[in-house]
Amino acid sequence: MPRRSVPARACLWAAAFVVCSTLVQAAPRPSGPVGAGPRFVGYVTEPGDQRPRFDFAALDGDGAPEVRAIAGAVAHLPARAQLQAVNARVNRVPWRDDRETYGVEDHWATPQEFFRKGGDCEDYAIAKYAVLERLGWPPSRMWIVVMRETVISSVHAVLMVEHDGRLWTLDNLGERVFVHGQLDWYRPGYSLNRFGLWSHGGSIALAAYRR
Repeated sequence: MPRRSVPARACLWAAAFVVCSTLVQAAPRPSGPVGAGPRFVGYVTEPGDQRPRFDFAALDGDGAPEVRAIAGAVAHLPARAQLQAVNARVNRVPWRDDRETYGVEDHWATPQEFFRKGGDCEDYAIAKYAVLERLGWPPSRMWIVVMRETVISSVHAVLMVEHDGRLWTLDNLGERVFVHGQLDWYRPGYSLNRFGLWSHGGSIALAAYRR
């Protein structure tokens, strides 16, 4: 997905840093049924009828040595600290435009491709999903969420993880994780994981999907 400007990214993350709060440490546990989408206040979540943009059968985290290395390095940490560390470590991979790397407008990379070639927002989210899954986080309670960022009207993707009844956002725009809802300019469009695809906003979701 197209990258936003450096000043805009800095402003967005500065605001995120201010509103971030601390989560009590606890082991991750699923709190919803397998195959359910994330729930956002003010948005209707329903199964999507589009074909998923990423085939999770290709998400072979064990095939990427970087996934194993990051998981091994943070496995001793408490749950909240794991989220923070995985976000920061994966974000060290260089950002690359799909048009330059693959010659197409949008390519959803496997972790093997991402750690070898770099990637853009959804590729960071996929890699984080792979690392956390290897660490034992329930794959049914993690979602790659594609959303509309309303400040400069761009489409963006993050990983959201349900933990202690909250949706924590792992964003490639900064190292700190934050609770969904703390940034009011993020509007969820659709989400996906190993178990399905969900729509969160009707025409807004469809527009995001088509980007």
